Amino acid sequence: MNGLGNTSYAANLVAFYAAYRLPEGYPDGTSATIAFGEHYARCGPGIRYNFSHSLIGSSVMGAPPDQYYDQLNRHRRGSFADAYYGDVVPVTANGVTQPSRAGATFQVAPQVEDCDPNLPQTPHPGGMLVLLFDGSVRTVRGGIDPSAFWAAVTRDGGETTPLD
Repeated sequence: MNGLGNTSYAANLVAFYAAYRLPEGYPDGTSATIAFGEHYARCGPGIRYNFSHSLIGSSVMGAPPDQYYDQLNRHRRGSFADAYYGDVVPVTANGVTQPSRAGATFQVAPQVEDCDPNLPQTPHPGGMLVLLFDGSVRTVRGGIDPSAFWAAVTRDGGETTPLD
């Protein structure tokens, strides 16, 4: 046993990266910032990325992510917007947040072989479930404006774009 367990929920690394205090560490508001989103537990063509929560260290900030891999499977921490892995991340300029890959948000019900490990995914055709830092859960519809989605990923971008 390697102490890893697959997960289909991913922590928003942008918002969790430092030890921010609630609520003052989230000036955009805890009800406007995504804490966790959905992510396929196994994702990607060819080599599969296994999104894992570690029992060895912190689920988000734990041991070096490349510690466990083989030729067919690679493990990574259960996160999204994680620059270490080359994920799509929010880029804020002049009060507007956009994705680092134009037009990207999350995938709605992709097949496992079509799954992009650098984006969140949902198996639900109606949209992705997200947990906000205020403890509420919402469904974010597929096709949401990228600036609205990525504004909800930042904790302090100063955006006023609603998540609807």
